[in-house]
Amino acid sequence: MSGWPNGPLRRAIAGRRPNQPRPRLLALGAAIAACAGALLLAPAMASAAPDPVYGIVTQDGELPPPEDMELAHAGGVDSIRLMAHWGSVEFVPGARDWGALDDIVRETTARGIQPLLFFYGPPEWAA
Repeated sequence: MSGWPNGPLRRAIAGRRPNQPRPRLLALGAAIAACAGALLLAPAMASAAPDPVYGIVTQDGELPPPEDMELAHAGGVDSIRLMAHWGSVEFVPGARDWGALDDIVRETTARGIQPLLFFYGPPEWAA
């Protein structure tokens, strides 16, 4: 005899009925099912992921020369982050002049680079 009680006393000590599933076994089964599901979904999710976007940020916030933008695009750059002063676009409340920014958008998009404008600095009337 091993010293471990049999029958109802053993079940009372173990805290479960004979036909009751074991918690560790259930947890292991759930973990295996989750891993299998993740492995099956991974290819579908990977194909839906967008290609990475590579961009540049100029040190002075100005638009680089056209030759530099063409080289950047040829090297895989898809976007450029440029600074735009809010006060230079909206001198007075509600009156906006997008002319200078329109030129920047035209210059960059003509070379296949998406401009990402970063607005900074409130105009005098909003400060």
